[in-house]
Formats: sequence, C-alpha cells, structure tokens
Amino acid sequence: MPHPVRVSRSPSSDQQVLRTGQIAIFLLVVLGLLSCASRTILSGADLTPEEQAQLRGRRGIKFLEIDGQSVSGRWLVLAPGTYDIEYFSAQDAGDVVSALGGVVEELTCDLDLELLPGEEVYVASKMKKGPPRFSGGYSRFGFHTEVTIASSIGGRSSEVDTSRCERRINCRKVDRKQVTPTGCD
Repeated sequence: MPHPVRVSRSPSSDQQVLRTGQIAIFLLVVLGLLSCASRTILSGADLTPEEQAQLRGRRGIKFLEIDGQSVSGRWLVLAPGTYDIEYFSAQDAGDVVSALGGVVEELTCDLDLELLPGEEVYVASKMKKGPPRFSGGYSRFGFHTEVTIASSIGGRSSEVDTSRCERRINCRKVDRKQVTPTGCD
C-alpha cells in the first residue's frame, strides 16, 4: 500500500507580503497618533516642568515656526520668553451651516507672544457666523474664523486679530457648482 504524500501548506509569498504590509501600516498609524499627542521640547529642556512654558494648539491649530525655526506639532514646550509664532488654522464652514460643509477657511498667521514660567497657553480656532460683510465672496455671508488665546495664569484670554493673516478658502472637498458664490480659491 503506497504511503499518502503529505503536502504542507505554507502561506504563499503574496500572503506574507500582504501581512507584512498590514503590520507596517498599523505601526505607522500608531506612531502617527503618538506623535500628535506627544509634546516637542524646543527650548528649556534643562528646566523643571514648573519652570517651562507650554504652547498648545487646540482644534484646527498647527504650529509651523517659532522664531523662524520650522516646527511641526500642536504641543510645544519652551523656555519662558517672547516668541514670534507662525501657526496654521483650518476650519470647515459646515460646522456652522451644514450646506457649506467642505468649504474650509485656511489661515496662516503670525503672533508675538510672551510666555511666563509654568504657563500653559492654548491657541484655538472656531468658525463663526457674524453679520454679512461687503467684501464679496465667502466672507459676504458673514463667516470667519475666530482665533483665541487662553492662558493658565491669571485667566488671560483674548481674541487674535486675524485681519493680517494670509487667508485662503479651500473648496477641494465639495462640488464647485454648490459653492460658486462663496469665492473659493
């Protein structure tokens, strides 16, 4: 009686490549999420946490430059002092009026800010609808991005003057016929 031939099945090389790719993508996503939540120490590493100042970007804010040095992140740790900060804000008009969902106002702004020891400063942006304006396009409907700064020391809070910001309306996510009167770039 002949012996049956046993064939061992090992995963094909295509399956192994697919599995390796899935693991690599998973690791990249996890690392990306961790980097968004982690803080970046730019200066003051030798200071205690009570002596360091923190700059945090809330919803829609990303820091681009500090005193001309390119940075990337939403949570920065700095030594106390005065800084020239460049940040980017992106807000969707759909947060205010659902029919304009996908119309995104993008701002790139400069801000001079003094940070105190132990201070946490939060920069946040929010889409608002105010009275219509006469400038035409998107802003004639009264939509604008409001940027605020709040401090952990003394309850300092203020609205940032965004009139000098570089402003762009991004409509890539919507049907152009829907938003023709809004003045998209």
